[in-house]
Amino acid sequence: MKTERPGDNLPGPHMKWVAPASDQRFKYQGRDLTQRDKPIEGAYRPIIYSLLQVAQKMLQTREIYANIVGVTPPQFSILTAIGESPRTSVGDLAMRLNVTGPFVTNEVRKLVTEGLVQKTSSDADKRRAELVLTAEGTARLHRADVERHTANATIFEAFTSTDLAELGQDLDHLREGLDKALYQLDAPTGTKHGQD
Repeated sequence: MKTERPGDNLPGPHMKWVAPASDQRFKYQGRDLTQRDKPIEGAYRPIIYSLLQVAQKMLQTREIYANIVGVTPPQFSILTAIGESPRTSVGDLAMRLNVTGPFVTNEVRKLVTEGLVQKTSSDADKRRAELVLTAEGTARLHRADVERHTANATIFEAFTSTDLAELGQDLDHLREGLDKALYQLDAPTGTKHGQD
């Protein structure tokens, strides 16, 4: 019996994105959202649903890797980022993972206590703390290597290196648009979304 997961019932990639004729008009809350050669609001829905499914499935894979390593999913992301960029700072990690500095500081403190991460002083600036994996941190992170490499090969098997580069650019544009939209949505309240 197949277990249904949250999001499995959302429309997915089988839905086709169709650009409207350039003379179509779409109004949302009294505003004309149509610009020349831009899709109308309804055309975004299948893409949004697909992106939500992709995000959910990526988080599920991260949770599996974290369980193998014996840490929380955010801690797994932090360990991975430190492993990829040794001697990185808390601020650099926060920017890379798109979370707040205090969140990274709190999680790194736990990883230091567990003996997985070590703080060292920067050679260039003794005031700057840099993060490196300990031998135990490296060994624990490697526990998930086989599963992660196998899964990534499966996930991206249909993509050429050119496809991946283009996807990366498209995701950068999407991330920029999301940042702008969140800023606009937060403007009346002054709150911040997407930080932790």
